Amino acid sequence: MAGKLQTVIFTAQVRIHNEEALRQMAAEHAIRAGLSSSEWTSMRSGSSDDVVMLLDPGCIAGTGFEIVHSRCEALIPQASETDTTSQP
Repeated sequence: MAGKLQTVIFTAQVRIHNEEALRQMAAEHAIRAGLSSSEWTSMRSGSSDDVVMLLDPGCIAGTGFEIVHSRCEALIPQASETDTTSQP
């Protein structure tokens, strides 16, 4: 059933719990997308690039949608997010 095309803007705040796992999955996705390992390494500047690679614009088979654009901003953690000690 083909209907009117819709555009939805999706915003997500992502908290990275395992930078190494994220890096590895993004590298694997880059290779599946046709980049060589050295091409991906030269393009990558950090975890924000890893997140964007995993949200790479394109069609995801069988889902009925495509990602048109993706962007990631690295936020500086607030003291309350990085400080695990309790305050009196």
